Amino acid sequence: MLNTKALNNKWIILCVLFATLVVLYFIFHCILYEDIVNHWKRSYNLKKDGVCILKNFISKDEINKLKKECQENNHKQVKDYIIHSPKINERIKKYTGPQYEFQDYIFIIKKSAIHTCHRDANGDFFNEGQQYPSYTLLIFLEDMEKCLGVVPKSHTNVNSFGINFSDPVVNLICNKGDAILFNANLIHVGALNQKDNNLRIQMKITHEDDVDAIPYYNNYNKILNEENHLPFFVRKAQRKLSCLVPILSNLSQKEIQRTSSKGEKIGIIEQCFSYFFYGNSRFYDLPNAF
Repeated sequence: MLNTKALNNKWIILCVLFATLVVLYFIFHCILYEDIVNHWKRSYNLKKDGVCILKNFISKDEINKLKKECQENNHKQVKDYIIHSPKINERIKKYTGPQYEFQDYIFIIKKSAIHTCHRDANGDFFNEGQQYPSYTLLIFLEDMEKCLGVVPKSHTNVNSFGINFSDPVVNLICNKGDAILFNANLIHVGALNQKDNNLRIQMKITHEDDVDAIPYYNNYNKILNEENHLPFFVRKAQRKLSCLVPILSNLSQKEIQRTSSKGEKIGIIEQCFSYFFYGNSRFYDLPNAF
C-alpha cells in the first residue's frame, strides 16, 4: 500500500514537471523567442521554395497613384489598373508561365495583419477539380519592418510543417514598390509590426483552366481596415502558437471558401477563432467593397 502511494506521488511529480516544461516551452516560443528575419537577404525560388520577392515591382509614380486610390477606397480602379497593366502581367508570367491570369479579386489591407499561420483557400490542395497551382501576389505601398512571414517549402505537401516544435517562420523584408509572389499552398502569416498602418494590396493569380474551379474568388472586392486592440505581446503569442500547429488552418478551408462568397456570413467556429486571435468575433466578416 505504501509502495503504491509512493509510486502515485512519483507520477504526480513527473506530470507536474512535464506540465511545467510544456508551459515554459510555450512561454519561450510564444513570447520570448525573437522572430527569424531574413536580414541576410537570401533569394527565394518560386518553384523550389514556394515564394519569391519581386524588387521594384512598380514605379514610384505607380506607388503614389495606387496609394491615393486605395486611401480613397477606389478598389475598382486599383484592381483594373493592376489586372490590365502589360508591364505587371509580363513580369508575373515570367515566373508563373503564360497561361496564368489575374482573377477578378482584390483585397486592400490598410490596417492590421492576419497574424495566424495558414494556407490560402485558392491552393490546389483544397479545391476539387483544380489542376494547377494558384498564386497570391502582395504589392507593398509603404515601407514595413517585416513584410510577410513564410515557411519555405511548405507548399510541397498538404501535411508538411503541420505540427512544429520550433517556429519555422522566416520573415521577409521588402520596401515600398516591391511585391511578394507565393504559391497559395505555402504556409504564411502576416508579419507583426509595431506600426499597423502598412498599406498593401493582395491579388490572386490562377491558371486559365482553373478559374472556374475557384468561383468564390471572382467579383471579390474587400478592404481590411480593422483596429486590433490586443496588446502586442498577446498578438505575438497568438501568432507563435498558430505557427506551431498550422495544420489547424487546413481544417477550416471549406468554411473559408464558403464565407468568401458574396453575402455569406461566417459560422460560429470561425467567429470563435476570430475572437480568440483578433479580439473581435466579426474580424473576418469583411463586407464587399461595392
